[in-house]
Amino acid sequence: MGDSPDGTFRPQPWGQAVKVLRDMGHEEDARELAVKREILRSQSAATRWHLKAWLRLLHITIGFGYKPHYALYWSAGFLLIGWIIFGAAADLGFMAPRDGSVQAYLASAARDGRGSARLPEHYTRFNAPVFALDNYLPIIELGQDLSWEPSDVQTGHRRDTSACYSTHGSKGGSWYCDAVEAVRMALGHDWTITGVPTRSEKVKPFYEPDLATAVAMWAFRLGLHRFVYWSLELLGWLFVSLYIAGMSGLMKKE
Repeated sequence: MGDSPDGTFRPQPWGQAVKVLRDMGHEEDARELAVKREILRSQSAATRWHLKAWLRLLHITIGFGYKPHYALYWSAGFLLIGWIIFGAAADLGFMAPRDGSVQAYLASAARDGRGSARLPEHYTRFNAPVFALDNYLPIIELGQDLSWEPSDVQTGHRRDTSACYSTHGSKGGSWYCDAVEAVRMALGHDWTITGVPTRSEKVKPFYEPDLATAVAMWAFRLGLHRFVYWSLELLGWLFVSLYIAGMSGLMKKE
């Protein structure tokens, strides 16, 4: 349907079929047929390569405007990656306060028992998922991005996760502690970047914790978290814009 004898794609018959289905009340079928039409358009020999690339991007991101919720799935995945990377960077001290006076304070502050300088009480505490979301959403400010930034050197401050566990290894009760324990169990080992003791003594590490820490520190010194930071910002503009365009119907070809 809609192809000429020479293989050229003709969208008009597809558009008519979509309209008939929609008029009959079969909205879901009409949407699926419209998506199929755009797939065939992107595969047509008459479609230029740059338009093919654009159509394929629209297909996987918002279903050509007919399935804008695809952008939400992508966004959730990007935010999860940011949460993990920024959280690990903070645990190792590679997230720095933007306030120069706070940086100076951390540099000169006395170290506590775990070798980590304490933040001033008034300063915004780092929150990895909120930082990722703040970085991802254009225009909207949640406060984290104004207070923290990736650093290629350790700042002297590490996020404290010791409150998750008592001296007997029992878990605290916060959602962050639950996440820490879930990651440990999923990976099948007991190592922790900040040296917090795990409450499980049955699972044995499959590699030395010092190696895991060294690899993470090497990656952050090379700027892994900074790369994720800038990537999230660019992807946020792209996917939020595509989602809005999809929801508004601007991308649909009727």
